[in-house]
This record gives sequence, structure tokens and C-alpha cells, in this order.
Amino acid sequence: MGSEYVRIPSDINGVEIEFGEQVMASAMHPRLLEALFFCIKPDVVNGLLLQRIHISSAKTFSGTGRHLAGKAVDISRINGIFIAHGYRISPAITELADGIQKRFDQFEFRRENYGPAYQTYMGKAKPMDGYMDHIHLAVN
Repeated sequence: MGSEYVRIPSDINGVEIEFGEQVMASAMHPRLLEALFFCIKPDVVNGLLLQRIHISSAKTFSGTGRHLAGKAVDISRINGIFIAHGYRISPAITELADGIQKRFDQFEFRRENYGPAYQTYMGKAKPMDGYMDHIHLAVN
């Protein structure tokens, strides 16, 4: 992929992508799109089907960090279920969320992988609060 900024499509590997009202799906760094194609797959977990994710945050035009640079997304729902609720009560949502995080950890240009399963920065543990309700994925 080139260095031009790209739009996140509404389908990645057969998984439907929904966007929050305030999400700017355009102007994303191509490496982030590459990461999403790497870790968002229907069979990210054997025996379960990832059908849909909801991106609640992507590119921003204020603040700092990876979102400002178009290099981060936040996923707040899996298969229509809020991670905040489903992670604790639905084994399938727990496994799918964990599967997305584990797969992203294998991506060469991963930077921040914060979610309910664990939090890593550059592949090393970095425990943080505030990530039980969504998965934050960011690239270098």
C-alpha cells in the first residue's frame, strides 16, 4: 500500500464494518487499513464467526496521539454486542475480542493493543485502565 491516506471500507475480509456517527473513516493511514485486513477476519477464532464490528473512533482532528495521525481505531461492538457488556457475559464475544487482540499482536507494525484481554505497547505488556469496554488498535 502507498503512503496516501485511505478510507476504511464497509467490508473487510467479509466482516461488515459499522461506523459511529462521529467516526471519520477517511484519511486513515494505509498501514492501519493493512492491520485491519490482517486481524479482522470471519474465522479469527476457530469455531466462531466474526460477522460485524463497530468502529466507534478513528481519525480525529483534535488532541494528540495515533487517532490524530489516522493510525488508530477503537472497536466498541462485536457482532452487534457492546464489548462493555458482552465481554463479561458472553463466552463468544470474549473469545472474539481476545482473538482480534491476539491476531493484531502478530502484526509487524503494531504499536498499541489495548483491550479487555490485555494491554500491550510495541508488543510489551503495559497494563492500563479504561479498556474493558473497547479494543484500541494503533500502528506505527
